[in-house]
Amino acid sequence: MTAMWKTGRNPSELVRWEFGSKYDDSGVRNNLAKFIIAELAAVGLGANTFDEAALQVVLRAVQGNLRLCANLCYASLVAACLDRERIVAVSHVNSALQQPHWRSHEALLKQQVKPTRGQA
Repeated sequence: MTAMWKTGRNPSELVRWEFGSKYDDSGVRNNLAKFIIAELAAVGLGANTFDEAALQVVLRAVQGNLRLCANLCYASLVAACLDRERIVAVSHVNSALQQPHWRSHEALLKQQVKPTRGQA
């Protein structure tokens, strides 16, 4: 919290500042991968809980956003548990990403059925 006041940044800018911007892919992905592994270790899960391909899909999908990273990892873990698997695979991450709240706002608007004149 004190770092936010010292830098004069809002919280979302502070997360981007500490973990890098989405345009600096290698640094951001390395930091987020370390974050995921540290969080898994903190709850007693191994670093191999996410297979390498699934981890790469997570890192690409969240675009450097720490909150999205944590939420997508949780959703992927739930999907793996529903399949009674111990290792999160790409299929689990993809099933989490197919949920409506993971789609972009523009994609959701395109999906809506627009009423024709006289029906509304």
